[in-house]
Amino acid sequence: MKFLKINHPEGPTKVGIHESRKICMVPVKEIIYCEAHGSYTFVYRIDGSLYVSCKNLRVITRLLDKQGFARIHKSYLVNMECIKTLIMDRKAILVLTNDKKLDVARRKKQFLLKKLFN
Repeated sequence: MKFLKINHPEGPTKVGIHESRKICMVPVKEIIYCEAHGSYTFVYRIDGSLYVSCKNLRVITRLLDKQGFARIHKSYLVNMECIKTLIMDRKAILVLTNDKKLDVARRKKQFLLKKLFN
């Protein structure tokens, strides 16, 4: 899997995810979150589809960081527009628009709060 980007002054509006013999052009705003799986990354879209990239989450974070995404855990990069609820209990939990619950790392909680309220 390779990530391609269509350049725009504000950053990419689409990323291309290479799957076997095709490249899927995915609008950045349709990505809900990305999840690390070793050296691979699972990219989840609003429509429920899933893409698997051979790029690690660090590479994808660099690509999407200025596009409204936040790294909330060593395993998760989320689209800030897709956050439904932040549960602040013993540990912070994010609920996304697709009702997926993701843990927020303790050291990322303050960063996330600043990003949400600024």
